[in-house]
Amino acid sequence: NMDKDSIFSIFEVGTNNLNEINKLSSLILPQQVIISNIYATHLQSFGCTRNIAIEKSDLINTKYNPNIELAILPNSNKDEMYLKELAKKYSISSIITFGMDDQADYSIEKIEKIHNFLSKITYITPTRKIKFKASTSFKHHILNMLIAVIIYDFNHLNIKNFINKTNNIPFIKGRGLFYNIVIKKKEVILIDESYNASPASMNACIDYFESFEVNQGQKKLIIIGEMLELGQLSQKHHWGIISKVIKSSIDMIIFCGDKYKTGLTKQNLKSKNIFYFDEESNILNFLNDNILKNDIILAKGSNSSRVNKLVNLLLKTKRKKNC
Repeated sequence: NMDKDSIFSIFEVGTNNLNEINKLSSLILPQQVIISNIYATHLQSFGCTRNIAIEKSDLINTKYNPNIELAILPNSNKDEMYLKELAKKYSISSIITFGMDDQADYSIEKIEKIHNFLSKITYITPTRKIKFKASTSFKHHILNMLIAVIIYDFNHLNIKNFINKTNNIPFIKGRGLFYNIVIKKKEVILIDESYNASPASMNACIDYFESFEVNQGQKKLIIIGEMLELGQLSQKHHWGIISKVIKSSIDMIIFCGDKYKTGLTKQNLKSKNIFYFDEESNILNFLNDNILKNDIILAKGSNSSRVNKLVNLLLKTKRKKNC
């Protein structure tokens, strides 16, 4: 299906088990490789994040991909830094790192939030600073945009073309798309983050929603579903999310799924703004009784979690997209 006249072809490569990437790497033979992160995902299969790094490194392993010319690598944790060691071992001609701090080749110097959908961003590159405004305040989006800057720079593309597109960054279904919905004749806003969930993305969503500005009288309500495929570390990560979100300023917190039930019971949490439900229908009943006009709901959970099913129920009442 590829257009043979294209200058660039971009392939998204994913894995949830060992010894999958090497086959794809040998098939695609990419000259330029981006590894976006090494986070705690699919631990049920991988066991630990170091194994995830090893698996993803097959994209830059010259044994499977002799065409490799450029490796764009994250540097926010020890497993990501391990990738750079491997890239050097494979004698890749160009290795570029990116991250939140100035230890990376490309980094974020400053994010000045103007409002929920506009930020002034400053990137540091090896040769200059790049300043521009973008239609997002989500730090995770801004970090991903930095990868695009690297691609533009390395391939000598006009960076102004990229910056112009950041004025209208689209939200995607299940990954932050906003909807106007109606619950018991009351119009509210739903932020749909129900496509997937990992400890890192869950933490990022909590930070984003806590800093989300609302009008006087508007309440913020977060619905937190389970993070799947975390193996023996599942309990630890779910309890970590409980500890983080209960310290936030979010007005109402709803947990859904057995993996949270034990942690909530053990911590003996008694608060007027923390709730637990084991069925999406019970959450819907709670919303019917407690939601007010113009309130904002963020729903976050793995794709096959009950929160994803809840979102599908809520979207039956959607009116129009906000943005």
